[in-house]
Amino acid sequence: MGTTYTVRIASTPHEISAPQLRVVIDEELQRVDAAMSGYRADSEISRFNASSSTEWFAVSAPLAEVVRAALDISEQSQGAFDVTVAPLVELWGFGPGGEAPAELPDSRAIAAAREHTGYTRLHIRSQPAALRKEIPTLAVDLNGIAPGFAVDLIARRFDDLGVADYM
Repeated sequence: MGTTYTVRIASTPHEISAPQLRVVIDEELQRVDAAMSGYRADSEISRFNASSSTEWFAVSAPLAEVVRAALDISEQSQGAFDVTVAPLVELWGFGPGGEAPAELPDSRAIAAAREHTGYTRLHIRSQPAALRKEIPTLAVDLNGIAPGFAVDLIARRFDDLGVADYM
């Protein structure tokens, strides 16, 4: 997901080793990365972004769950949080393969990029899980929410294993 992480565990049950916990962490991170990473061309979200279709696009239930949460936050924040911000992220040189622009984007470039954004243009359904965009160029950037989802999944697994006092 284009970031680093550190896990700290104060104590573990005696029957669980550090290598076993590493496997748990890696499994969850790989699962989230395969679905939600904008840094992988083969991830579910990257395939959705690459599609120019405005028809329903089948996705996994976890991806739909995260997008639903993101859209809820977008509503609550009146668009201050918007997962369709990918064109602006790219314009400013952030994100996968991004390089800082030689010059800051001008107001026309920003306005043009904003024409391809808008959380209200992204739709979700649960059964079967799918996403749909109203405009072919809409792209989703989950980097503002997917890492937290991954942390929640790891925490659930740790709790199930009886691991306490972790960060």
